[in-house]
Amino acid sequence: WIHRMDPGAIVIAMPSDHFVYEDRRFMDHVMGVSAFLEEHPQWLVLVGARPAEPDTGFGWIERAESLEAHGPETVWRVRQFVEKPSSEAARACFARGHLWNTFVLMGRTETFINAARLCAPEIHALLSDAVRHAGTEAEREAVEAVWPMLPSASFSDAVLAAPFPRLATSCLPPILWSDLATPERLLRTAIVLAMTNPKTQSVPAAGLEGESAYPAAWVAAPATPGLSRRHSS
Repeated sequence: WIHRMDPGAIVIAMPSDHFVYEDRRFMDHVMGVSAFLEEHPQWLVLVGARPAEPDTGFGWIERAESLEAHGPETVWRVRQFVEKPSSEAARACFARGHLWNTFVLMGRTETFINAARLCAPEIHALLSDAVRHAGTEAEREAVEAVWPMLPSASFSDAVLAAPFPRLATSCLPPILWSDLATPERLLRTAIVLAMTNPKTQSVPAAGLEGESAYPAAWVAAPATPGLSRRHSS
């Protein structure tokens, strides 16, 4: 539908259960990645975050070579995506400097369609039939007719882990970000917020080396591979 209205549009898919404290810095990062997509429309970019622990509840992104930098934002080709690994595999991902998957995914509408055509051809074919009725009186009926026929599919398994050959990744700057998927993460995020400075709206200062004064898992660290320091804004 979006592609029919604006074929050149860049789409940003953002999960609804995430928390971002420094939203301006987050959107600055998004805009930097958008600049990359303006020049390289054939890529999808999956935003990653520097992990602070080998959490098995996240997907993990292994980076390959860097593609290009737009200002402070670097984009890498994705070598491999691992969805919710075992404890042993998560420890290996953590040790090798892989990124957490934030599931913030960006790309041109045509590239999303190409990814579906390549990685989920049955779903693509069914939706392509329905989209011909977009904007007409038959639109609702077409969608309702197709919906029961759509096969169950995980986007992570079908597209990211496949993987789509033009899948890239970026890394969030040092901001307070949390995937509020469990009560434990929600509680730990609340603890961090209770420790923020209300005047500066900054999270507590972290140590230069080792663990910080707050649960570091909820602060995305810098994008430099192998960097062991914990930072805050």
